[in-house]
Amino acid sequence: MNKLHISDDAQNDLAKIKQYITEELGNPTATLSTMRKITADIRALKQHALLGLDCPQLRQCLTVTAFL
Repeated sequence: MNKLHISDDAQNDLAKIKQYITEELGNPTATLSTMRKITADIRALKQHALLGLDCPQLRQCLTVTAFL
């Protein structure tokens, strides 16, 4: 199995997502569901490191999103 390092920035982002859904949206059920989905995806990346978008697609996606 591959090693997976979750950066401090990513951990902070996850904490902010959790806090936002819980406090701003007032939906602890959605918080639990969302965090489970994210952690399941993280586990999948650990087992299948090449899962997901390749870099050119990711760069394009991020570029388009930045202009929305």
